[in-house]
Amino acid sequence: QTQFANDLAGTLTNSGLVLADLQRLSEALDCYAEAATIRRDLVQKQSQTQFANDLATTLNNQGAAFATLRRLPEALDCYAEAATIRRDLVQKQGQTQFANDLATTLNNQGAAFADLRSLPKALDCYTEAATIWRELVQKLGQMQFANDLAGTLTNQGTALARLQRLPDALACYADRKSTRLNSSHVSESRMPSS
Repeated sequence: QTQFANDLAGTLTNSGLVLADLQRLSEALDCYAEAATIRRDLVQKQSQTQFANDLATTLNNQGAAFATLRRLPEALDCYAEAATIRRDLVQKQGQTQFANDLATTLNNQGAAFADLRSLPKALDCYTEAATIWRELVQKLGQMQFANDLAGTLTNQGTALARLQRLPDALACYADRKSTRLNSSHVSESRMPSS
């Protein structure tokens, strides 16, 4: 019964992704909401790491759909819950994939804050995401992490420029340039995406 519920939630999440790609966002949100309900129940009953990570993935996808619809407060609620789950997983498990997933959620959360013009909060998210990806690049040297770091540094620089912190913005852009130049020395291997 647990496996059936988990499979159903996975199917709903995947359906949500396809519907979002088709710009049928209302239907995607319905799928994500149903999947999140099932996954929350699984986490409460089973408290398995994979169920928690799957819930965070569903919430991150739900947040992205809300953000696309410009329903930013709802997106931020999803991202906040996903980030809390993922921080807990990183602290308890310390696995690279959980850290990468946390950084992705933080980057998304930062973008939603930036869209709401809450730039200091956006910067907090971008800074934390960049710190995680920088550590992953240094530790594992994978191209995908370097690319993710470069993207977050661009977001961070843009937020700083909007705050008129131009020297800090330039430093981010220089760091991004350095990251991109140095990324030619890292491995092309990729971790599976969530």
